[in-house]
Amino acid sequence: MLLRLTLLVWLVAVSCGKAQPMRDPTADANELLDAMIGFSAQMLREHGEFYPYGAAMLPDGEITAVGAYDGDETPASQDVIDFLVEGFQAAAKSQEYVATALFFDARVNLPDGGGESDAVVVNIDHVNDFSVILVIPYSLGNDTLTLGEEVTYEGDHTIFPRD
Repeated sequence: MLLRLTLLVWLVAVSCGKAQPMRDPTADANELLDAMIGFSAQMLREHGEFYPYGAAMLPDGEITAVGAYDGDETPASQDVIDFLVEGFQAAAKSQEYVATALFFDARVNLPDGGGESDAVVVNIDHVNDFSVILVIPYSLGNDTLTLGEEVTYEGDHTIFPRD
């Protein structure tokens, strides 16, 4: 039975293009975060805010930045988020991406009654049944960005739905 299942998994991988090794979702998530979080910090320092943006990991491990533009110079952030999510879902369905990260600026309630804070929120989804929401509180003052303690929550598997 195990041999038959292994053969089936191999055949599915080969039929979907070329066989890809099983990727480590935590390592991929960290790579996406490390590659792109600096842009959030830069925008916050320079402008005090940023429009939502994304990043995706291709099957070969390459990371690419992803943006959204519909011709509106000042779109609502939720519209940009929705547009990015739709694009991520379509690319994930066609197996163009193995992981995605959506970055946006938000106002959040801190855990344990810590009050409200501005935060960089990152939704990370991975093809290997991994989905997290990372919340990084921050404060700005005198052109100085101070990051708070990160809080991680289970994600909702929006991009790569569970079977």
